[in-house]
Amino acid sequence: LPHKCRMSSCGNCTDCVKLEDYSAVDYGFLIGSVSLFLVYNILYGIQVWKRPRSTNIGFNLEARNMWVTNLLADAGGRILAIQALRNSTMSATFFGTMSSTIGFFVANEALKECGLRQIQEFILAVALFWCFVHWLICIKSFTHLTFTMSAEDYSKKEFSEDELEARALRAKHSQNLLSDATLHYALGMRGFYLALCVSGWIIHPIACIIISVVSVIYLKLLQISPFLREYSQES
Repeated sequence: LPHKCRMSSCGNCTDCVKLEDYSAVDYGFLIGSVSLFLVYNILYGIQVWKRPRSTNIGFNLEARNMWVTNLLADAGGRILAIQALRNSTMSATFFGTMSSTIGFFVANEALKECGLRQIQEFILAVALFWCFVHWLICIKSFTHLTFTMSAEDYSKKEFSEDELEARALRAKHSQNLLSDATLHYALGMRGFYLALCVSGWIIHPIACIIISVVSVIYLKLLQISPFLREYSQES
């Protein structure tokens, strides 16, 4: 779609593309791409909720809960836990910084546009800030988890009932923190794929649906592996 205008207050500009300039085919591509992306993620979320072991996210959540429990019971695993959490925090920090930087740049560019292009760039900025918020929550959860796992006292061999209860609550809280971090990391990545689809929309609705189809196929192959599907059916 051609676009030349860079003035947000141009009013009667004829270069700006508007929604009414779209044909029925363009609307079909746009609505189809949005529906495909949303329906897939909703169905996948339901599958994670009902049959977690048939998905990578659900299986990883279970494995991470076991990982936290085992490390809290082993003094030698404290260093390994801190290193793993540090790496995860650095990864979330990188993605969060990237999404916020690009989001501010896109929002600033949207202020210079008008018509449909301005709407598209604002939606893209919102999608990027969605990613930033979830990765920020992910970093917060990882930080709290680091302190929670480091607070375990391995020098004592015997504990009172109150101390045993406190250790059990700390282990449960650690599992919840790790689950929250994993969930928000996944939601941040979903927002990144949504931003790619919006970027395709800026080019053309056909590019939007192509990116949506490729993203859904990639996510389907990546997150519902044949091994987990067979394991779920056997169990």
